[in-house]
Amino acid sequence: MRQLVNTLFVCTSGVVVDYPAWSLTKCKSRQKARRPCLRTVVAVVATSGPLARTAVRPRRALIKVAGAGTGIKNVYSLPESNLVLSISIPALPPAEFSGNSRVHYYARHAAGLEARAEVKAAVNQYGYKGGALNEPVVEIRWGLPDKRRRDWDNLIARTKPFIDSLVDAGVLRDDTIRDYQPQYGWFDSPRKPLTEIRVYAQGG
Repeated sequence: MRQLVNTLFVCTSGVVVDYPAWSLTKCKSRQKARRPCLRTVVAVVATSGPLARTAVRPRRALIKVAGAGTGIKNVYSLPESNLVLSISIPALPPAEFSGNSRVHYYARHAAGLEARAEVKAAVNQYGYKGGALNEPVVEIRWGLPDKRRRDWDNLIARTKPFIDSLVDAGVLRDDTIRDYQPQYGWFDSPRKPLTEIRVYAQGG
C-alpha cells in the first residue's frame, strides 16, 4: 500500500525543509514503512492523511521549529547589515560529489579542486578581508536551469567543495558543525545554472 503524505523535516542546523509529497511505502517482507535515510533529519511528522498522528521520534531532543511551508524557512532572519560576503558561481556544485555519483576518485578529486579554486577566486575578487568569522550563517541558494527532479541531500553533498573553499579563503575557521550555520534554498534560473553564496556575521 502506498500513501502520499505531507512531511515536515526538521534539520539539526535549524533549517526547516518541507517535502510536499514524501512517499511512505509499506514493505511486504518486514511490514513496516521505509524511513528516509538522512542523518541530518531529527523528526519526520505526517501532517495529513491517515498517518497524520504518526511521528518518528528522534533519540535527541527536538529543536525549536519555525512555521511549516514550501521551501526553506529563514529561521535566523539576519539583517542585510550583517552580510559580509556575497558571491555567485555560474554553475551548480560538481555532480561528482553527489551521493549517487560513481565516478573514479581521481575525477572526483579534480572536480573538487576546480570548484574550490573557482569559489576562492570569487571571494578574492569580492575583496573580503574580514578574516575567519565566529559561527557565521552561510546561505547557499541553487539556481536550477531546468525542471529536473533533484534531491536535497544530493545537492547539499555536492556543495562540500564550496564550503571547503570558504575555509581555504579564510572566511570560515573550519567546516565542522560548530563553526558555521548552513541555510539552503533554490530558485528557478532558466538555462543558466547558478550557485549563490552569502555569508552573514552573527550578532549586532
